[in-house]
Amino acid sequence: MDRTLRFRQLLTSRLFQVAGAAAFATPAGVALSCGGNVVVDPVDGAGGAGSVTSTTSLTTAITTGVTTSVGPTVSVTTTTTSSGGDPTYACFPWLGDAECPSGGNALSYVSQFDCAAPHYAFTTAVLDGPFPELDQCCYVVQQDICGVGRPFLVNGAPMAATARGRAEGGGAGSWSAGGLSPEVEGLDAEEREILARAWAQDGLLEHASVAAFARFALELLAAGAPAALVEAAHRAALDEVRHARLCLSMAATYRGGPVEPGPLPCGGSVSIGPDLAAFAADTAREGCVGETVAAILAAEQLSRATDPAVRKALFGIAEDEARHAELAFRAVAWALRVGGDDVRAAVAEVFDQAARDGVKAGGVNEDPRGVLESHGRLTVGAAREAAARALHEVVLPSARALLA
Repeated sequence: MDRTLRFRQLLTSRLFQVAGAAAFATPAGVALSCGGNVVVDPVDGAGGAGSVTSTTSLTTAITTGVTTSVGPTVSVTTTTTSSGGDPTYACFPWLGDAECPSGGNALSYVSQFDCAAPHYAFTTAVLDGPFPELDQCCYVVQQDICGVGRPFLVNGAPMAATARGRAEGGGAGSWSAGGLSPEVEGLDAEEREILARAWAQDGLLEHASVAAFARFALELLAAGAPAALVEAAHRAALDEVRHARLCLSMAATYRGGPVEPGPLPCGGSVSIGPDLAAFAADTAREGCVGETVAAILAAEQLSRATDPAVRKALFGIAEDEARHAELAFRAVAWALRVGGDDVRAAVAEVFDQAARDGVKAGGVNEDPRGVLESHGRLTVGAAREAAARALHEVVLPSARALLA
C-alpha cells in the first residue's frame, strides 16, 4: 500500500502553485546590495515570495498502519560519524582466498553499505587501499553524510556537531530534556541503541540545519530578496531548533541519558557572496531537492510509526519540511524572475544532476520484528524507495514547471 501518495500529490500541487506564479511573473528593477549587483523587485518580490504558509495540512492525508521491511545484513567500520567530506576508514566482509578488490572496483563493494546504520554515510571515492584485516577488506575513503534536508556546508562538505552526554554551560540536557518520550518497554538493548543512534543522527543534522537557514537568511538579504522570504527563512531556522530538540529528546529516552550536540564546526567563518546564480543553484539543491525529499521521508516514517510520541514528532516535522520545500521553490522562483539566463542555467543543472545521480537516504539495515519501523525508522530499502518517489514524482515535475 502506498501510504504517502496523497501527501506527495498535495505537496506537488503546492509546489506547482509556486511554479505557476513564477511563470507569469515579469522582471522588475535593479538594486545594489552587499557589494554585488542583483536584480530585485522594489515593491514586494511577487512571483515567488508572497505568503509561505498554507492552509492545506499534508500530514492529515497519511494513512496509518505497519508493515515489516527486511533489508540485507551488512557491516561497515568507519572512524567518523559527525561530518562529511573528511577521509575515513571503511571495511567490508571478505571471505576466501581471493585478493581484496582494488581501485575503482572497490567502490562498488563499499557502496553496498551506503546510508546504512549506524553511520548514515555514503562513499564518494576510494582514496587508498586495500588493507586486508582478518576477514575484511579495508580502505581509506571519502564519505558524505546521507542526510536529507538542508545541510550546513563548509567548503562544500556537510558539517554537523558530535553528540555528547551532557550540556556545556547550562543545565544537563538543554537540547534533549523536556521533549517527547517514546515508549521503550519491550525493546531490547540493541534495538534501543539503534533507535538512539538514529534519532541522535537526525537531531544533529537538524541542529546543523539551524545554521544552514541562518546563512540562507543572510544570503537572501545579500541578494536583495523580499521581506517575506527573509522572514520565512528565520521562521524555518526556529522550526529546525524544534526538530533538533524533538529528535534529541527521543534519542535520550532510548539511550537512557542526555544526548547533546557539541560545538558546530563552522570552519572559522561563514562566507556570503553576491552571486545570484550560485545562490539559486544552492537553494535548488539544498531546498528544492533536499527539503522536498526530507518532507516525504518524514511522511513515510509517520505512515509506518505506531508509537504516539514518535508520530507526534513526525507529524510536525513532515509538515514543516514541506513548508521549507515551498520556501526553497519560492526563493528560486524569485531568483529566476529577477535574474538572467545564467541563473536559469545554474538551476537547471542542479535538477539535471539530481535526475542523473538520484538522492541518498539512510536507514537501518534490517528490522525483522518491525519494532524499529514502529518507532519511526525506515530500512535502507524503504528509505531509498521513498526518496526515489520524492525525486521523480514531486521534485522533478515541479522543477520542470518552475523552469517552463
